[in-house]
Formats: sequence, structure tokens, C-alpha cells
Amino acid sequence: MLKVRKKMGTTDANQIFSSNNVKKHIGFASRNFYATFLAALQVESHANLYFGEPFMVSKPLNMEYIYLAKDTKYDDLVSKYKLDYKEFKALNIHIESKFMKKGRTLPKGTLVSVPQAPIKTAIIEN
Repeated sequence: MLKVRKKMGTTDANQIFSSNNVKKHIGFASRNFYATFLAALQVESHANLYFGEPFMVSKPLNMEYIYLAKDTKYDDLVSKYKLDYKEFKALNIHIESKFMKKGRTLPKGTLVSVPQAPIKTAIIEN
């Protein structure tokens, strides 16, 4: 872009991208970047026009993120955290599907997302 600005003698992006000579100076991806950026900006700033009313935002899940210290059976993780297989898969979409099957083993070092255990509070009686 610096070279194009010097050749065209302007810093005005609209003028640069609307020029007939822009194809000579800028590759396809760069030429379309500006238009794509403006389109994304338009959609983001007018999201309600494109997507309807604002999305309902739910409370964030209280999650623990654990790196497995050793190879661990998928079935053992599901039962340990009292989840069904669909719930476990939904919480761990980052894990390859080949590991997310009954009888398979997740390798050591895999990051696993599980629901955080509820905090136990002690009741103090006077």
C-alpha cells in the first residue's frame, strides 16, 4: 500500500480503490480487503437490521479447564464428571472427533473442559 500511495500521490483509500489502475498495483486479495472490511463494519454496526433483535445472551458456564496428566479413557471422563456423551462433546468441541467415541483414549496433555464443581460452603452455627 505504501508503494501504491506514492505512485498515485494520494492517501485517500476511496480514490486508490476506485482508480482504473488499481489492478496493476494491488493484488486481488488486497483489492478486495477494503470492500470486505467496509462490509463487515456495516454489518457489525447495524447487526439488528441483518440479524433481527439482539441475541439472548446466557450466563457464562462455570467451567474448569484441565490438561490430562496421562492418557485417559473417554468413558472414564464422561462418568467422572457425570455427563452424558453429547454434553461432553458439546463442552469439548476442540477435541478431534476420533477421540470422542466410546472405548477411545484421550492422549496425555489434552485440554478438557468440564463443569466446575459447586463451591461447598460451611454453615457455622452459633
